[in-house]
Amino acid sequence: MGVKVREEPRGSGVWFLFINHKGKRFAKKVGADKRVANQIAKEVERQLATGDLGLLKDEPTTPTFAIYAAGYLKKAAHTLKYSTWKDYDGNVRKHLSSAWVRFPSTRSLVRGSRIWCSTCAPSTGRRPRG
Repeated sequence: MGVKVREEPRGSGVWFLFINHKGKRFAKKVGADKRVANQIAKEVERQLATGDLGLLKDEPTTPTFAIYAAGYLKKAAHTLKYSTWKDYDGNVRKHLSSAWVRFPSTRSLVRGSRIWCSTCAPSTGRRPRG
């Protein structure tokens, strides 16, 4: 959490608040008076500390991988052959859902798949192909 008062661009006489809060950045033009900008910055810091400012909107809940995969299989049942769908369903239930149950579907699947493969693959000392 941080609030900075800066003149942007330098020498222009226009003051901005730069707010860094929970990994998000915001910039707000305040005006031509530095004293007023510093007063507003103190007030914004006070409100951020108490959580009253409301800069960050509540993020929508994302489904876990297991829920997402179940929804995909339900929708894909009409477009896949029955045997293919059955294979996909079995693989998701047996192998993926138990390992990926905690992961939100928006998380990097590449990173998660590397972690999953490293726990499941035998340790041969070689990198997997592909």
